Amino acid sequence: MRLVLCGSALTLMSGLLVGQAPLRGRAQAEVLVAPFDFHQTARFAALDGGLPTALRVHAVCGGIPGYYVDMLVGDLPAGGGDFDAWVERGR
Repeated sequence: MRLVLCGSALTLMSGLLVGQAPLRGRAQAEVLVAPFDFHQTARFAALDGGLPTALRVHAVCGGIPGYYVDMLVGDLPAGGGDFDAWVERGR
């Protein structure tokens, strides 16, 4: 059996594996996942409008890929001209 623990609070997550914690010495891997930069955002979200649109979407949403999938439910700007309307739709 494998148990995968995921969390964003680094101090909490690392505290599970040290000292007298029950999981100390049982972890096989500790993987830190870095947020996307805007180039990776453009590729992941398949944004039309090129890098300028990707930079603007990245500035609004950040580099967390789950936000594009879960929170936006696929609603991304159709291109550079749709960006302002997309921001208004997301209120």
